[in-house]
Amino acid sequence: KLFRNATIGIIVSILAICILPNVVKRFATQKTIKGSTMLDYPFTHNPVYGIDVSVHQGDIDWSEVSRNAEKPISFVYIKASEGATLKDRRYKYNLSAAREHGILVGSYHYFKANRTAESQWANFSALADKDTQDLTPLIDVEEMNGASKEVFLERLSRFVSLVENHYGKKPIIYSQNHFFNSHLAEKYENYPVMIARYHVEQPTIEKNSGWTIWQFTEKGSVAGINGFVDVNILNNVEFDLDELKM
Repeated sequence: KLFRNATIGIIVSILAICILPNVVKRFATQKTIKGSTMLDYPFTHNPVYGIDVSVHQGDIDWSEVSRNAEKPISFVYIKASEGATLKDRRYKYNLSAAREHGILVGSYHYFKANRTAESQWANFSALADKDTQDLTPLIDVEEMNGASKEVFLERLSRFVSLVENHYGKKPIIYSQNHFFNSHLAEKYENYPVMIARYHVEQPTIEKNSGWTIWQFTEKGSVAGINGFVDVNILNNVEFDLDELKM
């Protein structure tokens, strides 16, 4: 019995030594993910912060956003459309109010691979007037919607070309880190990218010159917005915000 108890004690001690550091690290990581802390990366010196918003953020007080003290907001990407028919009902207000308060604005479209590129382009272009854009458009690519990879890539490529030809600038490709590396890295290695990675470690991009914007939290807190909001940081070591301007 004594031997059994001693053995159990040794096993418990070993497990504690192995597991406890990971538990501590996990809690520290969660604190960082929520936007309360950023590690000392080169681009966190004189950081350039932005947000992206949609109808889900409700009624935004853009005068308060423009005065956000903890992380001054320099730019915002606003959802305009999704797929072939959905139009964000807060888009026009958010666009005009954000610009009125001196925040650089870009528009984004949520791409749906089960809809044609042409139908999605008609939806997006009907809203995102070229003359009202401060920044190059962004294409949100997160899923394949049941389409084959061949159809997915063909429709996305067509949509990207339509956007690029109309606005005269390469659009930003937005995606989750793993999805981008799995499906988009080789095809869009020469495009600016916004990568969502809610982790203390910055994005890792395969076959790409590097990420342009890092969406480091989906649970940010910004004055003038009730609830959580995505917060982004510009890679201002390799890029300048002026490079994204129309």
